[in-house]
Amino acid sequence: MHRSKRSEVVRPRLIIAVVAVALLSAACGSQDDDVALSDGASPTPATVATASSPTSSPTSSPTSSPTPSDDESQTPSDDEPQATPVFNGGTEDVVLEGAQGDVAVLQEVRVARQAEFDRVIWEFSGDVPTVRAGYDDEPLEPGRGEPVDVAGTTAVVMAAEPAVDLATELHAPAQEAYDGPERVTGSNTEVVSEAVRMGDFEANLQWAVGVNSRQPFRVDTLKDPLRVVLDIAH
Repeated sequence: MHRSKRSEVVRPRLIIAVVAVALLSAACGSQDDDVALSDGASPTPATVATASSPTSSPTSSPTSSPTPSDDESQTPSDDEPQATPVFNGGTEDVVLEGAQGDVAVLQEVRVARQAEFDRVIWEFSGDVPTVRAGYDDEPLEPGRGEPVDVAGTTAVVMAAEPAVDLATELHAPAQEAYDGPERVTGSNTEVVSEAVRMGDFEANLQWAVGVNSRQPFRVDTLKDPLRVVLDIAH
């Protein structure tokens, strides 16, 4: 009977010890979980920050970099056609038919340099004459046939008919006519050396334009005021 009572006393103590160990283990486990959770929570925002930084940076950079600016989009590439001036002329004789009206009377002669050509202008009063233009290495005075001295290696001869540069009772009564020089030069011309009066014979007025080489030319008539325009390419 004595042994039985002692055994009964030991058992409650053993139970209490087991319960204490269990409680201690639970407490330690709870603290470990807190530590693990705390350690695990810290990398989570760091990982998010690290992932968001490279994700946003390459996304914005390639999107904005290839986009051309307004200046780049307006600049044509080498493959696109460029607007270049074209001189529509040649070296063959040219004839422009006139109005076949009243005689044209010469008023003024001008020589000037343009960007792509040299220009000679004969300004008239009256109706549009028939105009002929062409190269002549040895221009001759109309009617007399005398050689005309003109600077340059060759000349473009402009002939206008019916046209005069001197007012007469027969051709152009009561009209003012050309009273300028018989040799007209321009400023800084590249191919034209001078324009020289050859004369008018039977209402056929001729001028020689001396040039250094046979370049393409074009001739045209303009109105208001009436003009004969000769362009010789550089």
